[in-house]
Amino acid sequence: MFDQAVNNNLKKSDKFECEVIGEQLRFSIRMHQSTLKKASNVFGFNFPKNIGGVEKVDKTLCMCLGPDEWIVISEPELKTQFDDIFARLSGCLTISITDISNRNIGFILRGSEVQKYINSGCPLDLDLKSFPVGKSSRTVFESVSILLFRDSETSFRLECWRSFSSYLTNFFERIAKTND
Repeated sequence: MFDQAVNNNLKKSDKFECEVIGEQLRFSIRMHQSTLKKASNVFGFNFPKNIGGVEKVDKTLCMCLGPDEWIVISEPELKTQFDDIFARLSGCLTISITDISNRNIGFILRGSEVQKYINSGCPLDLDLKSFPVGKSSRTVFESVSILLFRDSETSFRLECWRSFSSYLTNFFERIAKTND
């Protein structure tokens, strides 16, 4: 369920741009580290072992959030493929899979000064040495709990609960307007 009420026509500049990501599949996955290899074989990609680690394969992104917790994000057209995977896992692994597709919403934040603008509301050290390309982390942005993934030197993916999307969209719009 993509929230049409969220403004996706935000002001853009070379310094900062915010794009609302359309509908995505999102799954919260909990399992013991000892089952990673078997789960990876069934899913067709490696689950990252280290917290903050990310595996990106084709249209699917898998981020390790904790010692036994991952989030998998993918395109809606792969739903049948994921349903088949979940059916194969049923009964052969102790695993918890929760569909959080309707709970979360994502943003792509990019631009030459994106790091500075994210740091205006996020306490993480986003310097490339501390937060390199391919790293993810749970953190906060303006008191909103978020998941942040660095896609490139000048591009981040931010995930949050849908209920905070209007608040963050307004914040990003103010950043774009005041820093043009």
